[in-house]
Amino acid sequence: MNDPHVNFLEYHLETDDEIEYIEDTELKFENEDFDMHLKNGVLICSLKKHFSEVKEAREVVEQLLKSWEIDVALRIGTGELSFKFHYADVIDRSPQNDKIIDLGTVSFSGRSTFTANLNIVRGNYPKVPTDFLASTNVEILWARYKMYLDGKDQLLSMAYFCLSYIEGLAGTRGKASSKYKINLDVLNRLGSLSSEKGDVLSARKGKTNSFLPITDDEKHWIENAVKVIIRRIGEYEVDPENLSDIKL
Repeated sequence: MNDPHVNFLEYHLETDDEIEYIEDTELKFENEDFDMHLKNGVLICSLKKHFSEVKEAREVVEQLLKSWEIDVALRIGTGELSFKFHYADVIDRSPQNDKIIDLGTVSFSGRSTFTANLNIVRGNYPKVPTDFLASTNVEILWARYKMYLDGKDQLLSMAYFCLSYIEGLAGTRGKASSKYKINLDVLNRLGSLSSEKGDVLSARKGKTNSFLPITDDEKHWIENAVKVIIRRIGEYEVDPENLSDIKL
């Protein structure tokens, strides 16, 4: 192998069992690194730039895919869209006989399987975000929120972690409000609910015997606030200068 080049990467779409996209639905997207084509659950990412290693090519592509997956989960819900690497097509650009030779594929796993009992049919694939980046900070916050969704964390402890995390990024709550254009009243309410409310199993503080369980409306508000905060951190990574003010 004289001059290996990653030609394209193939991924397979995975969704929850009850979600299906209409057959022949397709989506095309491109950036400076690769062209992307998704159809019938198969995603082909054709590289524009030269990558000699599959690992390097995957890192570039999967940064966008991770951003796409988290953005969709925040806006629509989990289980709508995720991608599993299937194989890489690698060619030799400088073979001894001066012809480009296809070196075959680098396989990762077997093909994805799709089950029948579906009851939610989508007409279009969710749009690829251009205003959101799944940075390390976003992934940390999302991982904590996903733990809550999976029943591995309490709502209030998760919310307090996310609030304190962005406060740490900015320095103080007030600076976080200014930096990320999130109204201070939103952060203060999230801080109050996550610190002062909760029953004996979910409250963060147990100094008194006066527990105040959160209401359903408060629960939904906290969930929405955390999702909005996570997405705002991803928006900040793309364009920190042109953020709209967030008020809930």
